Amino acid sequence: MALEAGTCEWTDHTEIMTVGLGTRLATLLPRGRVRPLPHVSAVVADLGALLLEVHQQTGDTDMPEPLPWILVCAGDVDAEQAWQLADAVSAARDLPIAIVLPANDTTRAAFPAAENITTAPGTPVTLPQLGEEPVQLQRLTDEQYRQYLHALQVAEEPAEPAAGTWQLAEAHEQTAAAARPEPHPLLRIRTSDGEAAIDPGSPFPALLASVGAPRTTKTASPAPPTSDSGH
Repeated sequence: MALEAGTCEWTDHTEIMTVGLGTRLATLLPRGRVRPLPHVSAVVADLGALLLEVHQQTGDTDMPEPLPWILVCAGDVDAEQAWQLADAVSAARDLPIAIVLPANDTTRAAFPAAENITTAPGTPVTLPQLGEEPVQLQRLTDEQYRQYLHALQVAEEPAEPAAGTWQLAEAHEQTAAAARPEPHPLLRIRTSDGEAAIDPGSPFPALLASVGAPRTTKTASPAPPTSDSGH
């Protein structure tokens, strides 16, 4: 949930907090997209600062609306922290706030009206907001998460010049309206009269170069049949 919330378009202007996860993820996303906090007490302090800011702006029609605020917590939550968070959420009233906490006796006592969702692997669940049909929740394995982090890391690296046969690939700036460049020699074939012609069926010079020059084979024409002379 934290990974999707931190990378999708609809949360581009959203405060996303995490506890117990997301430290590596936050370093690979744009600054401030995901903010990992050390414990729930720090989350309560952040939410309190938001409430104070909103209270100070009351009656000021020129101030922008507060951004949606999301907490995804995978760490331990003791009773005191849970009740502090519940009090802060209660004071928030109509502010756009969403909280995801581990379901245990402590969090159930502090948030009795919260919806409990079973997240066990391979267990379909029914969500009233989505209808009566059971759905399978999305999930990532540890290996899939590592692959996603690697993809984000590579995406932030500066581009490197093409090397090897990839240098023959057409530039991205090339448009259909621009004059076509001279074809690579490997795209030329020899006609029966020895003239070079462009092979319209071979649009991949880099691929051709990677397999070497095209080979030609010669076959001998069969001799005309002969008939036995009569006696």
